[in-house]
Amino acid sequence: MVYASAKGLQNVRVQNLASMVRVLGDHVDDNGYMSASSQKLPNPYRPYYPCWYRDLSNVLMSLTDIYSFGKRHYPKFMSAEIGEARVLSSKLLGFSWGSVAQHLDRIRAGVNTPLEDAAAFRSLACHIGARVGPNGALLEMQRDDLTITDTDNGKNQGLRQYDTLPLLFLSAERYIAAFGIGEADAAVRVISKNAGLFLDYLAKIYKTECFNVWEMDGHMVHSYDVAAIHRGIRSLQRISRAAGVQIDEEKAERTLADIDDFLRLHFIRNGILYKAKNVFGKDGGFETDPVPAVDAAAILVFNYFTPPCITKDVEMRTMREIEEKLVGEYNFYPVRYNMHPDHVDRYFYGGRWALLGHEQAVWYLKNGMAEKAERILQYTENKYFFNGSRLLPEQEFVDPASPGSDPEGYYARNGNRMIPDLAWSEASYANAAIASLEGAARGNSMGVALSALAHLLRPAASIRSSLRPSTTQTSSIV
Repeated sequence: MVYASAKGLQNVRVQNLASMVRVLGDHVDDNGYMSASSQKLPNPYRPYYPCWYRDLSNVLMSLTDIYSFGKRHYPKFMSAEIGEARVLSSKLLGFSWGSVAQHLDRIRAGVNTPLEDAAAFRSLACHIGARVGPNGALLEMQRDDLTITDTDNGKNQGLRQYDTLPLLFLSAERYIAAFGIGEADAAVRVISKNAGLFLDYLAKIYKTECFNVWEMDGHMVHSYDVAAIHRGIRSLQRISRAAGVQIDEEKAERTLADIDDFLRLHFIRNGILYKAKNVFGKDGGFETDPVPAVDAAAILVFNYFTPPCITKDVEMRTMREIEEKLVGEYNFYPVRYNMHPDHVDRYFYGGRWALLGHEQAVWYLKNGMAEKAERILQYTENKYFFNGSRLLPEQEFVDPASPGSDPEGYYARNGNRMIPDLAWSEASYANAAIASLEGAARGNSMGVALSALAHLLRPAASIRSSLRPSTTQTSSIV
C-alpha cells in the first residue's frame, strides 16, 4: 500500500484502530471471558482457548486507551467503537476481578506458607494461576483431542507467574483513570477487602523464583517479574487511595524501595537490564551475576513498569542490545530471547513476535524515533491488513533464530502454520497505532517532513527486498 501523504496514512491508521475494537471483541464472551486466540475462527488454535490474565489485562488497557483516544480526537467517526470499547472494557474488568475473588485462599496460602517449605510454596495452591476457564476457576477441559487440566496444583507449577496480579492492578488503575472509580466496582470491591493481603503477597514473592512471561525458566528470578511487582504495588496504592481504602503506606513504600534496590543490585550490569538470575538453596541465595543475556520482555518493563532504577540510560543501552541480539538485520519483530547457543527461542521455529515489535514501536515513539516505529507499523499494516481481516499472529516464521528446530512439534501439530490470531498481538498494534496518532496530533510523529518519510511510504515488499533474504520464508508480503 502506497500513501499519497502522511495525512492519508493517518486516516488509514485511524480506520485500522477502529477495526481493532471488533477484532478484540471477537475474543470476548458475554461474561467477559477472553480466549487468548479467538475460537470463532474457522480453524482456531485450540490450546489458546483459556483466558490468560496477562492477555486480558493487556487487552483491557488497549480498549481503555482506544476509548480515551477516540473520545478525545474522533468522537464522531469512532462513536460506535468508543461505545463498544467501553462495554468490552467493563466486561473484562468484571470477569477478571470476579475470577480473582475465587482465588483469594490461594493468595492467602502463599502469604502463610514458609519459604523454607519450598515444595508447598511452589505449588499452585499458594498462588493465583496465570490462566482460568469460563467460570473464572482453574481450567479442566476435554475438547476434541485437547486436554487441559490446571486443577492439579502439583503438576502445574508453570502457571506460577508473578505478573498476574500486578497487571490486573495496573489495568484496573488505567480503567479507573478513564471511566472513574464509580465504574470500577468489580475491582474496588475485591481490592477494598483484601488490599493488605495483596500487599503482603507481593512483598513476599518478589525475591522468589517463578515462571516468566514466556512460561519458562521456573528456577530463576526474572527482572521482568520483579519490575512488574514494583508497578503492581504502586497501582494497588493508587487504587486504594482513590477508593478510600486503608493500606499500610509505610510498608508499601519500604517494599517499593527494597524492590528497586533488588533490581539495581541483581539485574543491572554496565547499564543493561539483564534477563534473570539463578536461585539456589533453601536460603534463597543468588549467583553473583545475572544471566548475561537480555530478554525482549525488557521492552514491556520500559513501557509499563519503569521502577526508578530503570533510568533512560538503562533503557537506551538495553534497547541497543535487544536490537543487536534479538532483532538483528530483520528490522521488524524480535525473537524473545537468545541466552546462548543451547538456549535460544525455539517455540514455533523461533518465530518473531508481533506483540514485541509493536511494543518496540511504542518505545521508539516515546523516545523520538518515529521513523523506526513507522517501519514496524507499516510492515504490519502492509502484510496483515491488506485483506480487511486485521488478525495478527502470535509470531511469524521469518528469518527465525533456529530455522531447523521445532523440538516440541508445535508448528507441525498446528498444520505447519503459525498461531494465526492472538489478542495480545492485536492489542499491541492498537497501542502502537495510538502512540503514532497521538504523535501526529502533536506534530512530532507523522508530522515529520514528507521527504524523510518517502522511503517509509512504500510497499512492505520493497522494504523486505532490501533486507537479508531468508530461505525459510513461508509467506510473501503483499
